[in-house]
Amino acid sequence: MGHTKEIFSTVAEAAERLNAIIEHSFDGIFITDKNANVLRINHAYEDITGLKSEDVLGKNMADLVKGKLISHSGSLIVARTKKPVTLQQRFRSGKEALVTSSPIFDKNGTLIMIVTNVRDLTEIYNLKEIVQEKTDATAPFGTGSYSKPGSRTGSHRQG
Repeated sequence: MGHTKEIFSTVAEAAERLNAIIEHSFDGIFITDKNANVLRINHAYEDITGLKSEDVLGKNMADLVKGKLISHSGSLIVARTKKPVTLQQRFRSGKEALVTSSPIFDKNGTLIMIVTNVRDLTEIYNLKEIVQEKTDATAPFGTGSYSKPGSRTGSHRQG
């Protein structure tokens, strides 16, 4: 972190750039305090989950789970265990995401916040389905899922 002074000339500039990094992340970013109260989300989080900032900001994760906005919370697990966790989460919108919640500690080792990265599984599942459909449609007759294990189909090279 010694290079920070060279990159940012003021604290305000550092805060502005950090904000730009968070907002331009392709993944959703979700930040809570040590008690799992929501402090910040980025635009990608709204897109991925279908939830809006007014649905979550200032709320505790336990209330979001109880209200069925989310299926379960990595932040609550991290607040309890102080260890990173990755899990699959479903949202009220029906969308699904893979979330990794990580503890952030101060220099004394005290938990101060939890940062969660959110990856859109809905998009991944849709792409997987499209690829599978194209693979099935273009597979030559006699190959693919009908081939017996160990059978030889297609061209053979001799060495």
